[in-house]
Amino acid sequence: MRRTPFATLFAVLVAALLLLLGFAPGLAHASARPSASGPDQRDSIRPSDPGLAAASQTRPAAPPSLACLVLPRSTPCLPGADSPVVDLLSNASDSGARFSVGLALPTAGSNPASVLASFWVGLWVTGAPCSIDGASYLSVTLYPPYSPSVVPASPDWVAQVPVRDLAPSGSCDPLCQNASAAGAVGSVPVCEDNIVLGGGWASSPAVGRFAPGDQLAVTVWGSVGSVSPLRVWVNDTSNASASAGWSYGAASTVTGDAVGPRFDSSNASDGGWATPYDVAFGWTDCPTVPGPTSCNSYDGPALAATAVPLVTGASYWNS
Repeated sequence: MRRTPFATLFAVLVAALLLLLGFAPGLAHASARPSASGPDQRDSIRPSDPGLAAASQTRPAAPPSLACLVLPRSTPCLPGADSPVVDLLSNASDSGARFSVGLALPTAGSNPASVLASFWVGLWVTGAPCSIDGASYLSVTLYPPYSPSVVPASPDWVAQVPVRDLAPSGSCDPLCQNASAAGAVGSVPVCEDNIVLGGGWASSPAVGRFAPGDQLAVTVWGSVGSVSPLRVWVNDTSNASASAGWSYGAASTVTGDAVGPRFDSSNASDGGWATPYDVAFGWTDCPTVPGPTSCNSYDGPALAATAVPLVTGASYWNS
């Protein structure tokens, strides 16, 4: 088994971002098991980067417009928001099930909560067999310091790992009933729910909280069709005591099903009911609701002047 960089991603990012961001060549080919190795290559994404959409598979990442979903479905249903997404694409076996993404959190002194709601790394998974396409999306979500999504407020980046389905009412997802449905596919009411009991927060307030400036390795390890659930780690290579792990067996979900990787390879043909295609990273724009807000991703000068998480490397393990 070997560890291989997502070469396609970085090949397309170089052309668009070399002049904008600078580029440090060289990705490590490390051990055959997940590890918290240091950063080896750096790229970042911003909605205002010219040319980014064509070069790095930046596409919408908000909940889907249910009007575009029809069954049976042969093409992805693209939602209509403009949050940035970078897909990590590979046809190699295990690239959709065993991978690691390195992150460098911005140092103290900036206010990332003023320009983004969260930063995330994710993949398509199983866990709600009634979900459209049999697919749910797991995202390792990092909320910036003093995010309103974290109560009580925290000076750290706080991790949550939700798994969201898109399920018909009255099916295997008990959270989805006609009264809670967000819309309909055809004439069938559907809901987008987080199926993780407890919401997917870390097991203790002493872990899963990362100081500004820390270096993280987000690692996912699983096998398609395995009886063992997918495992997720966020390792803090600057402060190991903050590192946290997640694993969702059958007792961890409202459906009573374990969470595992949906696709073996992270390629452009395996998309679920919304973007991204499979393994990806991105951020969630703000404001998320109309009205006055202290967070605005559309303030260009503020966004350009605010430090955001930096992706330092992306690789997968395969035989």
